[in-house]
Amino acid sequence: MKQTAGSQIPNYFREWRKFVGLTTTGVAERMGTTQSYVSELERGKRRWNEDTLAGYAAAIGCQPHELISVIPSKKGLTEEPENCAEATVGTHQWGQTFIRDWRTFRQITLVDLGHDTGLSHSQLSRIERGESQYTQQTLEAIAHALKVEPHLLLSEHPLEKKDALKTTWENIPPYLRGQALRTLRSFAPDKD
Repeated sequence: MKQTAGSQIPNYFREWRKFVGLTTTGVAERMGTTQSYVSELERGKRRWNEDTLAGYAAAIGCQPHELISVIPSKKGLTEEPENCAEATVGTHQWGQTFIRDWRTFRQITLVDLGHDTGLSHSQLSRIERGESQYTQQTLEAIAHALKVEPHLLLSEHPLEKKDALKTTWENIPPYLRGQALRTLRSFAPDKD
């Protein structure tokens, strides 16, 4: 267990990387960075933030919070971990994302998201199903197109978001907001 430089928060980056059978070079390639940067993160020589945490988690296929809260061997994970990428080459099953949930929540088609990100709709579909890897750059492009922070694509369903009501309201076309408000008010008890 290493800590971030100047922080008291532990991280289990190295343990997770070894658990899924990747090298620091492999993680670096998936993150779009250098091997030395990944090594320094793991040794606590570099500070990390939410984006770094999300990028590292995406690279190895686990959830960001697991990197700072779960040691894989103590979680009782087996050869086919449920929340982490398989360590074998071939049919990878990458970690669960909420990309599809955010895309449907924003009412954007795969084709439109492809246009906005420069990715093919088939590639996006494979990423959504967990059949294809993604880089930090890809994740950021998708997040930008969906108007959401990148880490939320990996850690939070859109309807579980604290400001889900506000976000839902913003997604309602202006010409339908009056009707939506009347419908919402019909659920509130009368103040008599």
